[in-house]
Amino acid sequence: MQKKTQRQYHMMHIFENIPWLTVLAIVAKCSTNGQENELSANVTGSSSNKSNLMVYILDQLYVMKSKVQQLEKEGKETKTALTSCVRRIQVIENRKEIKCEAGTVKHFEYPAGKWPDSRRIDFRSPFSETPTLTYGLYFLDSYYGKNLRIDTVVTSLSRTGFQLTLRSWANTVLYGAYVSWMACGK
Repeated sequence: MQKKTQRQYHMMHIFENIPWLTVLAIVAKCSTNGQENELSANVTGSSSNKSNLMVYILDQLYVMKSKVQQLEKEGKETKTALTSCVRRIQVIENRKEIKCEAGTVKHFEYPAGKWPDSRRIDFRSPFSETPTLTYGLYFLDSYYGKNLRIDTVVTSLSRTGFQLTLRSWANTVLYGAYVSWMACGK
């Protein structure tokens, strides 16, 4: 019978100290100076040791308060940055794809060929809107004894293609002209 009483006493003593041990374990995990090892041996000791432990725990909690506040601040900053990234991703995902198509138009004849040279250029696949077209002359061959005059004109630009005309005037003698173009749009 006495064994049961002693066992019950020890069990009550352990259960009585579980909250202290739990708090001590939390502080020990967060503490950086090693004092928890000294105090852990005194948990089951006298009430003055418990008071010392309580003071130590309160000191540690006070120190941890600033660390927790810093973590909360960093958490808010991280959440703000993440929200911004999510918004940017949504904007990018909602954009219609911009596509580009490029090509060249070449006209060359020797002796001098017939000018103007006008051609219909059809895109491989139509755009959903009329694209922006950029073009430029990148090759030119003419007779050196005459004035050089050339005009590059784009007309009838649409979702499906455009008309490109190369022309000269007066006494210009052209052998060849090449135009490079690029259409971009949705």
